[in-house]
Amino acid sequence: MSHPALKASEVYVPIGKTGKMISLMDLSRISVKDFQEYTGRKMSWGNKLMFKAAQKQLRKDINPDGTMNTKKMEKLLSKGTVGSVG
Repeated sequence: MSHPALKASEVYVPIGKTGKMISLMDLSRISVKDFQEYTGRKMSWGNKLMFKAAQKQLRKDINPDGTMNTKKMEKLLSKGTVGSVG
């Protein structure tokens, strides 16, 4: 069964404890400084490195047309860790 392609700009994840949401596309492009302002928390040096590595992987999972690598996203969606808006 084929699913419609998920667009990274339409899939949102919660950020921090405030419940703010950000799209995967924005998350893949946001700077560390902007992310810290968005969450209201300062990140340690190690967390910044992990964040940048996770961003790089996320960018790899987003196809040039803005759709997501569906196999990886289906795995995340089945766990309930990512929500789709749209």
